[in-house]
Amino acid sequence: MGKAIVEAGRFKVVHSGRDTNFWHDNWCKIGPIRHLIHCPISLEESRITVAEASSHSNSWHNLAISVHLPDFILNHIHVVPLNPYCTKFDACAWVHNDIACNKTLADKNIPIDSSCPLCLSGDETPQHLFCDCSSTANVWQAGARRFKTKPSINFEEWLKLNDSCIDLSDTFNVPHVHMALARAAEFACLAFDLRPYIPKVFVELFWHPPPRGWFKLNVDGSCLGQDNAIAATGIFRDCNNYWFNGFAQFIGFGCSMKLELWSLLLGLNKAKELSIDLLEVESDCKTVVDFINCAIVLDVHPFAPLILMCRSYLSQFSHCIVKHIYREENNCCDRLAKHAASTKTSIFNIQAVPPFLHNVFWADLLGIRRSFRISKNSNHL
Repeated sequence: MGKAIVEAGRFKVVHSGRDTNFWHDNWCKIGPIRHLIHCPISLEESRITVAEASSHSNSWHNLAISVHLPDFILNHIHVVPLNPYCTKFDACAWVHNDIACNKTLADKNIPIDSSCPLCLSGDETPQHLFCDCSSTANVWQAGARRFKTKPSINFEEWLKLNDSCIDLSDTFNVPHVHMALARAAEFACLAFDLRPYIPKVFVELFWHPPPRGWFKLNVDGSCLGQDNAIAATGIFRDCNNYWFNGFAQFIGFGCSMKLELWSLLLGLNKAKELSIDLLEVESDCKTVVDFINCAIVLDVHPFAPLILMCRSYLSQFSHCIVKHIYREENNCCDRLAKHAASTKTSIFNIQAVPPFLHNVFWADLLGIRRSFRISKNSNHL
């Protein structure tokens, strides 16, 4: 049981690609690619790394493999950033911290008590929830006739020690579990909002031009459909509010955080191609802005390659500012992102305002204001 959990959650974070097997490692979040295709490959090819597979053109569009991969796999590969100049080792990570324990949520700045609601002693971590909690001990005791868990000092080791437990049968019944679920559902539906009251105020939001001599880059992305098709977009405008350039690129399949980072990365790369030296970047994703401005990013972070590549571009400008804005101030780029994701198309050089953006672009150009209610303690006030 534990071994299956460990294997399912383990993946490789690709930096250089030289330490990750293209076929047998889980590096594009859909499992090992070899498990998804049914065709013979040579022993030599089975040992190829991610860096070697992309060495023909330093891109994912001309892979050095003998197998034609289906679009489903390619669309997941394309969202992995490729940096042939990176010297970092690829990192092995595990996603057990995605378990929504109170301590994990509190560490992500979510306003919640980190203590365990079952025993009220200690923080609710995966280690505590599965191993140390007195209520959990009652669960393991209830199944003592079927198996007996072995203690350990940390959660990962506990999973490895107990991966040989036999399968649970229908005779394993946790007391009162159905009653607990029913009461939890009732509480979720009827309980009042426990969050502290934060007063809201009305503000007028509109697009602001950059300082004289600067260019402004608005970036955004869109994730649509059951397959999570993601597209990254960016719009460049000058200090006179005029459209300078833009791009829209369909990336593949992924999550909203990844597409926001892709939008920033492609936008910074495009700015260097356009020889822009004074750049103000705006994103309506505060998490991305915090990632870029954060002092430390661990190599095992799933978005570390994208974050580090974005940071490497910042030093190439004389001045480059990355800041957060509200979505209502980013309407033009948001509309472009939704269009690119729905049509799954890529336009790398948009030199004029597309017809479907005329209304929102002119609203920005004329400085039309929109009133919205926001929290009084917002950083933007």
